[in-house]
Amino acid sequence: ARFLHSVFRKASRRARRAARSVLPPSVPAELVKFSVNGVLVLTFLWILKGLLELLEGTRLPAHRIYWAS
Repeated sequence: ARFLHSVFRKASRRARRAARSVLPPSVPAELVKFSVNGVLVLTFLWILKGLLELLEGTRLPAHRIYWAS
């Protein structure tokens, strides 16, 4: 859990810096932080969903073969 938290924090800092360099200064820092963190969380969930679907796809045929016999 600590590892994921530190990776998320580092990615968030880098993404915030990149977003701040592109956005105008009138955009509040808290809004940038909120939006960047939201995108990172959605990306993490999207990757997790893909991994779970991949695992499910590799397990289901074996499961079906077991029940068919």
